[in-house]
Amino acid sequence: MKRPDVSTSIRVARSIRKASRRAWWLGIVLLMISLSQISWLTAALAGIVVLATLIHLGALNVTQTLANREFAAALATDSGTKRPIVLFLRSFDIAQYSFSDKVVRELSYIALTGLSALQLIPVTRYDVEENLDDAIGLNAMFVALGDRLASYGAAKIRVKDEDWQNTFSRLADAAQLIFMMPGLSAGARWEFSQIVCSRRLREKTIFIMQPRSFSYVRSSPYHEWTLLSEAAAELGVSFPPYALEGCYFRLRKDGQPSEIVALAPFTRALSKFVTSPAYTGVIDFAEVVKLV
Repeated sequence: MKRPDVSTSIRVARSIRKASRRAWWLGIVLLMISLSQISWLTAALAGIVVLATLIHLGALNVTQTLANREFAAALATDSGTKRPIVLFLRSFDIAQYSFSDKVVRELSYIALTGLSALQLIPVTRYDVEENLDDAIGLNAMFVALGDRLASYGAAKIRVKDEDWQNTFSRLADAAQLIFMMPGLSAGARWEFSQIVCSRRLREKTIFIMQPRSFSYVRSSPYHEWTLLSEAAAELGVSFPPYALEGCYFRLRKDGQPSEIVALAPFTRALSKFVTSPAYTGVIDFAEVVKLV
């Protein structure tokens, strides 16, 4: 496949994100090893981990800003983008936090990872939007509507309330693939109804069951999923039972869930698929699942 036409700035910012995240994991591993004997090395490694976190967050913020500008420019022109569009749908209240909140969450995760390594508390983490963005990378335009800095990963553009439904329809029609994290807000329920009532949209939509994580501060995910399942049943479709680890799944023609795939294995397979020589710009869910 021909290399996507993406600005150098976005490429550089993404490379810094990737390198800083690798440095973070290396630092965490070495830090956990050194905890058995507190020394200057432990303090140095802790400093490296914090520095890698801050660099990663800075690059994440820059990448988000640049991607938003690219998305806005593509949306404003009839020519659109040369890259396939992957649409990400979620309730705005799911990811409503500022950049400073993101910094606190990341630094907290360092401490929680240490406690997990010491087997004091279990820690599970999977940020759906960021993991999808990392998997898709520069091989497609990963986009969403909403507050430009409410969450990180998909490029975003804020639209007026009166234009929102038309913009959704335009993007949903143009998207090659749709990822949807169902929500209870009026807007999310409307989007869900549009998808399940359209055979064409349903066939290209992958639904997301959000996992429980240490940062989950809203209502019980099990309780929320129960409410979502009840709302889906009103439209004649069924969701799989809630699992703490979450999953990706699709809906068959009869409204029953199918092709249920664990979160992390799926995004690893997606990344492998879009970076393989066989990738031609078409993301085939069935082919991605074969790589899980």
